[in-house]
Amino acid sequence: MIGLFMAKVQLAALAFTITALIFLLYSLSVPSVPQSPPPAGAPPAVSGGIKSLRNFSSYEELVRFVSLVAEAEVAYGYVPFAVAPAVAWTAVPVAAQVAGDSARRVFSTTNVQVAGVDELDIVKTDGRIIAVASGERVYLIDASARRLISAIKPNGTAEGLFLWGGVLAVVTVRYPIGGGAVASTALEIYDISDPHAPAARGAVVYSGTLVGARMINGTVYLVLSTPARPEGVPRVNGAPIRPERVYLVDPLPTSFTTVAAVDLNSGKMGEVSLLISQATWIYMSATRLYVASSGSPYAEALAKALGILADVAPGEVGASIKSELQRGNLTGALKIARSYIASLPAAEAEEVLRRVSTALSAYVFNETTRIHVFSVRGVDVAYQGYVDLQGRVLDQFSLEEYKGYLIVATTASNYTASLVEPKPILPPIPTTDVGINVLECTGSQCSERRVVIRPPPSPPYWPPVFDVVITPKGESLNNVFVVSPAELRVVGRLGGLAKGERIYAARLIGDLFFLVTFRQVDPLYAVDVSNPEKPAVLGFLKIPGYSEYLHPLGGGMLLGVGVEDGSLKVSLFDASNPRDIKEVAYVKMEGSRSPALFDHHAFTIRPDKRLVMIPVTAGHYGIPAGIAAISFSEGLKLLYLMEHWGAVRSLYVNNTVFTIATDSVKMFDIDTFKELAEIPLR
Repeated sequence: MIGLFMAKVQLAALAFTITALIFLLYSLSVPSVPQSPPPAGAPPAVSGGIKSLRNFSSYEELVRFVSLVAEAEVAYGYVPFAVAPAVAWTAVPVAAQVAGDSARRVFSTTNVQVAGVDELDIVKTDGRIIAVASGERVYLIDASARRLISAIKPNGTAEGLFLWGGVLAVVTVRYPIGGGAVASTALEIYDISDPHAPAARGAVVYSGTLVGARMINGTVYLVLSTPARPEGVPRVNGAPIRPERVYLVDPLPTSFTTVAAVDLNSGKMGEVSLLISQATWIYMSATRLYVASSGSPYAEALAKALGILADVAPGEVGASIKSELQRGNLTGALKIARSYIASLPAAEAEEVLRRVSTALSAYVFNETTRIHVFSVRGVDVAYQGYVDLQGRVLDQFSLEEYKGYLIVATTASNYTASLVEPKPILPPIPTTDVGINVLECTGSQCSERRVVIRPPPSPPYWPPVFDVVITPKGESLNNVFVVSPAELRVVGRLGGLAKGERIYAARLIGDLFFLVTFRQVDPLYAVDVSNPEKPAVLGFLKIPGYSEYLHPLGGGMLLGVGVEDGSLKVSLFDASNPRDIKEVAYVKMEGSRSPALFDHHAFTIRPDKRLVMIPVTAGHYGIPAGIAAISFSEGLKLLYLMEHWGAVRSLYVNNTVFTIATDSVKMFDIDTFKELAEIPLR
């Protein structure tokens, strides 16, 4: 056994040495090419720890390099993501922006992080029409007439939409069948100036899966990922990206991360791609795009779990999983594993999962984050460099720009992993009326009541899942970093915050960076970043539960959407004095949850009516039962629960609230909450 162990160590060391030699060889042979000049007003390009930013002189050279890296990765034992062959369509000029009559209407927009930077979502409106992405269709609804007027069938599954004047941009994705293939992401452009007759105006197709998307003044920015392998070389409309626009950043990259820009009015495009570790989150301001990358402990744990399963599964199944892993096709291996587990009797499946989970628990996984900085102006995108930070970024709200600096919050910890047990095919589905107990408190005055919800029309189908769960090991620590993107260095740091807890939510409001950490109670921290070199905690509040999303209300008031004792809780905080933060009111819905806990696009606010709307589940069934309308005019109060099973979004146009599910749209009066109409999406 000792001899086998030493042989593995020697093999790993040899693989690492080969990788280092490969990188050194290409560092000497690949010509160093100056970066594209930054646009006017953008910060100058700085190395940021990269001694020589290098690109490739030919497509053949690029393929040769990633082929060698792929061989070294297999020998070293690391399995990157693999996704699948691009499908190409011909691009044609797009329609010009068309002005509508939306200026005379009051309507909600997508809840975004940065004003002026739109985010991809499944629902968009200009006050005139409502566009809803649902699977392989996009439906257009006349907001005034309250009726479905047309439907679009894009070439793939609609991931989300952008709306710019009379132009609708649909982001679609296709996952071709077959291991080792690469997924494709398309930006399809439609002229909807006449929404009764939408007309296709072109499409741009990129290889890769979507990491994130933004839009500024009609220019769409897509961040895409493909594996660092020959089949993963980024393609645009079927043609490989120009090799001089691909930069080698990490010594042993696991993916191509491509930033693509498309002007919806002119059809102009621009791309730049980096060979780096897996991209996780993006953040965008008016002049910069930031991409966070890390070696995901989830991905590493899943790959390890699949490798363990391959050793305990029957010969043919185990060999198939190993074959997919050796090819770097993590999704293909996972598909085989899930099919195998689903085919077993319950007792046998539990025993296999127990053995795999026990072996998996012996491994420790950890993570650091690298922030990549791009300057942007229209379709001109220039890579500036990177900065490395300790820990993991929670989500996009953990990154915020402040007076030319980037504020980043991370949680640093080690992780262990275990397997998720097989789920029953059908969860408990209500067949009779169910209710939500509502507790409303303002100050010391509390009242309790019960809201009754009718059962859903039909139960959903939930297949069993083979997956891993990662959990922190030991005491975690939280950090706030202040980064100069112009100099690509950390200028200030607040470390060791909330030992043993992790960050659940973050939000920058003025000079204050609010953080929510959690283990047993919910500390809401107010961090002063007015002096970037010396961020400091001004005050904090500890209450039961935790907040997952924070939303500023103005006047020092802050709304938190979170969980307490397993139930949905909406809290109103008075942070006007950051040294003495108070929770002044809350609404708690027993047994309920909300998509707004993990997707801020599900949060809708009507400031003039002091009204917030979020989808909520009923009981423990996990299905949104409707949209909760919560008033924050005097404390917090649940005004009404607009019943709509499956509703995951809400928006308003004038005095009509639209609740959106994948199969229907309902309309309610915003003052009385009377149901006005329902539109099936067919």
